[in-house]
Amino acid sequence: MRKPFIALFTVALLVSGFTTLPAFAGFGFEDPQLCVNGALLSVVPGAATDVYVSVPAYAYVDFQVAGCGGDPSLPVVAASNVSYSDKDKIAVSVKAADGTSVVFAYNGSVQTKLAALGLARAKFPLK
Repeated sequence: MRKPFIALFTVALLVSGFTTLPAFAGFGFEDPQLCVNGALLSVVPGAATDVYVSVPAYAYVDFQVAGCGGDPSLPVVAASNVSYSDKDKIAVSVKAADGTSVVFAYNGSVQTKLAALGLARAKFPLK
């Protein structure tokens, strides 16, 4: 009597573990993206963990990336990681291990940077 109960409990535990993950959850190595002034900002972070974006205070930021050509199945930069500044450029910072290659893209411009001192950084003129 005990073996069927243990087997049923184990199966239920496994099934519930796979079904409770949100469908939109992204991993740190996936490509976070964001719409800024109607153009897609994307980061291919390698093994990076966090992406931070600073945009001019007058910039329009949209987290619904499908509207600017983004892939809605990939993660979006968290709203808590977006700040507004008095500068005229978009500044992107990525936490990554030293030597990690990070690719930044915005409005047709692509920059590849190596992380140093735990960060990779890029700047883009606002579209």
